[in-house]
Amino acid sequence: MFKRLLSVAVLGALGGGLAYGLYILFFLPGGVRAYFAKRTDFKQLYVYNVGERFVDIEFLGLDGKMIHLSEYPHKVELVDFFTRSSGQSSAEASRLENISEKFQHAGLQVVGVDVNETAEMARGYLQDHHLTFPAVLVANKVEGGFSVPFYLVLDDGGVVRFSGSGGQPHEMENVITGLLGDGAAKKENPLAVLFGFGSGVPAYTRD
Repeated sequence: MFKRLLSVAVLGALGGGLAYGLYILFFLPGGVRAYFAKRTDFKQLYVYNVGERFVDIEFLGLDGKMIHLSEYPHKVELVDFFTRSSGQSSAEASRLENISEKFQHAGLQVVGVDVNETAEMARGYLQDHHLTFPAVLVANKVEGGFSVPFYLVLDDGGVVRFSGSGGQPHEMENVITGLLGDGAAKKENPLAVLFGFGSGVPAYTRD
């Protein structure tokens, strides 16, 4: 009888200890559940087919505040996923800056997304390449075999209209031009045409 009671007590203690351990791991703040919740699958970032809607997850601004990409005012958004350590070429970075300057008046917003690096490194990337568009950080550690640089072009409804690497710059720019429509076109100043001033001062269509 005593042995049976002892066995029940031991099993009860083990069961209680196991239950308490699982509670700590999965339900208390900082447990395993929270640990895994802080991981972001790289597929959530940029593995999209054209026509799919971008999942507007929160990113961390370089000022330490959380932000959604949809909060940037835009008609079209070009998202540049990068890491400073990936060695993105100066030519590719310059091309992004040129696209930003060329179409900003028509409603394009370029945003850099630094994957798995610090705010200091993201600022370094912007400074190294003399980039004027904003950058954000992925708030949580990214899991998986991601490859950068990689680009998405989103329309004003958050639908992916281009998805690809830097090896398709002309295709990407054509998509942007098509989405922005007449606003992307550089128009001749009518006074220059009338009085024969050559190309004159460019007049851009705006919202």
